[in-house]
Amino acid sequence: MPRKVKKRRNPDLRNHSHGPAGSDVPKPSEGSTRRLALMMYFGLLLIVGGSHLRCFTVPFQFDDAVNISSNNVVLAYVENGDIRGILRNNRPFGVWTLAMNYKLHEAKVWGYHFVSLVTHLLSTCAVFWLANWAFKRRATDLFRSRKFQLWMAWSIALCWGTHPLVSQAVIYIVQRFELMAAFFTLVAVLSYCLVAGGSRWSLILLGLAAWLGVLSKEPAATLPLLLILWDRVFCVGLWKQRRPWLRPTALLIAVSPWLWFLPSVSRWLFPATTIGQSSYVPSMGFGVKSLSWWDYLRTQPEIICHYVRLSVWPTDLCFDYGWDVQANAAIYWPLVLLFCVFLLIGCVLWWKRSVYGFLVLAFFVYLAPSSSIIPIKDLAVEHRMYLPLVLVIAFIVLSAVQLVSMLLRLGNPSAAITRPIALVLAMTVFLVAGAYGWLTHLRTNVYQSPLLLWQDTVAKRPSNKRAKLALGTLLVLFENDPEAALPLLEDGITSYSTRPLAWHHLAECQRKLGMLEKAKISAGRAVSLDPEMGQAHNLLGIIHLQSNDLAEAKTSFERAVEFGQPIGRYNLATISLREGDPASALEHLESLIAELPDFRNSYRRLAWVLATVPDESLRDGLRALRILRDDFRVESSQDGYAWDAYAAALAESGEFEQAKLAAERGLALAKQAGLDRLGDQIAKRVKIYDGQSVYRDNGSDQEGIVGLEP
Repeated sequence: MPRKVKKRRNPDLRNHSHGPAGSDVPKPSEGSTRRLALMMYFGLLLIVGGSHLRCFTVPFQFDDAVNISSNNVVLAYVENGDIRGILRNNRPFGVWTLAMNYKLHEAKVWGYHFVSLVTHLLSTCAVFWLANWAFKRRATDLFRSRKFQLWMAWSIALCWGTHPLVSQAVIYIVQRFELMAAFFTLVAVLSYCLVAGGSRWSLILLGLAAWLGVLSKEPAATLPLLLILWDRVFCVGLWKQRRPWLRPTALLIAVSPWLWFLPSVSRWLFPATTIGQSSYVPSMGFGVKSLSWWDYLRTQPEIICHYVRLSVWPTDLCFDYGWDVQANAAIYWPLVLLFCVFLLIGCVLWWKRSVYGFLVLAFFVYLAPSSSIIPIKDLAVEHRMYLPLVLVIAFIVLSAVQLVSMLLRLGNPSAAITRPIALVLAMTVFLVAGAYGWLTHLRTNVYQSPLLLWQDTVAKRPSNKRAKLALGTLLVLFENDPEAALPLLEDGITSYSTRPLAWHHLAECQRKLGMLEKAKISAGRAVSLDPEMGQAHNLLGIIHLQSNDLAEAKTSFERAVEFGQPIGRYNLATISLREGDPASALEHLESLIAELPDFRNSYRRLAWVLATVPDESLRDGLRALRILRDDFRVESSQDGYAWDAYAAALAESGEFEQAKLAAERGLALAKQAGLDRLGDQIAKRVKIYDGQSVYRDNGSDQEGIVGLEP
């Protein structure tokens, strides 16, 4: 009699979906399950999309403009179709999508956010599909109900899609790189599942997703390792039914982007050997001078702990952490050992084909490019957790359900999760997802304004010098609040003393506060750090002009023009008028209009000089009127200075009644804008026009230095 071989049972593995034969769990019809799944997809799109709805009005933030509208690579593609710069980039596909957005929408942000939000919604649906597929493959007594499997998968996708920790990747336009790398990684894993299920054509989708992911951002290069981890846990038994070449072919296709990735990534891993430019300052790789690989590695454990804490309790989210290197061995060594233990446990569990083992190892594998030994100047940023957050949420959801099941079975080993308990779990998921969605909505509100964003950052990370510089710059340049800006700029510059632009902004703040001697020193420091910084020369000229040092001011403005700052011609016109040379002033203004036709103030200033200059051979009231009406479009302007110039041109042309009305309009606008000095001057001119007289000026009444009023 042949010996019976007892079939080994793995309690964590059952490759059928609806439990063993004789199970009392009714098998739902395929049609009802499919309808439920479709409803769940629709619910995900509705809820996740709703939580991010306000993103369409979020403006360019921080380095968005640098990477898009001021990016020479993007401009070359948009203007000339030159794609060579994009192909030389480490993330060519991501850059190309931004370039296409700029070509179609320019600075209209809704188009950029539409692409980002659609990518996030598709990623959420991919997470749902993969979680559902994994539950079908790993059905246990706990999850043998198909509807319960769907609800579990949906809970993971919903909590991830609405989680506020993903908001930075979705809202911050330039982080589309992170979004696309994660999306194509998910699509590649999904394709691998289809290949394992017998769809050979899915090899094409796998290859396309693998390549596009790596061409979007570096973390997607971890795909082959993720597939190996996924295969051992979820694809057991599937490959025995397939041709033997199919599995290695799929893995080789997943590895194939490394042929491009490895030589490309070496350009920033070892920039000193490839770039050959002493002026290049890398922000990532082993060429970062201020950050060694050991500094970076020993700081990452506490940062990863912070990421996990935010995954569970997402409060105090921060745009820019400005995280300092951890130098205390009593902190980083215990964390390093703890992480080693986690990795060891994860390896053991994965070898035993445990889902928890996959979740632990996949979390560390995907974070490895940005959170291990490769130095990146920004030690901690939230968008790096975009895809790893799925694994944390899956770990929490599975553990919670396992815990509930274990508690139920303490008194009754045969107890199972009943419908009322399942409803309680579902309500808990809805409450958590609702809270996440509301927090995401609130986080999106913070991104609506650069000022709000940097105020929030400084409040949460008061030691962040870069955040203080950014906030101080906004306050001095756009909010006209130099008193609040000064301490922020002075504190921030202590860590950025080699940045000429930081000294430039500090000088502008000091100038506005009347601290002219200190402003000269700061502007001079900016010029010494970058002798070809045209805007610093222009600011230094303004400071000299305020100090009545016309010779030094003129020299600085000429250098500003020489180093690509044509706006300096506007200020040279001011000096020419002060020196009694209106002909040179007109020449400077004409040249400025030719170089910068969009700079409206030059038209207004030119019209003022043409209408009021004492030299009859230079005066031309009719031309002044044409400039103001056709080029400046004064009728739709709310600029008191423009209406003042318009009144002077009308008077010069003999239209005194219209000149008086225009001057009164300018007076009202000046008072509305709080320009008391201008208002007093216009009030005097109203009386002149009322007396049928014209106004003559040497240019000082509207001299307007760029950077000053007007």
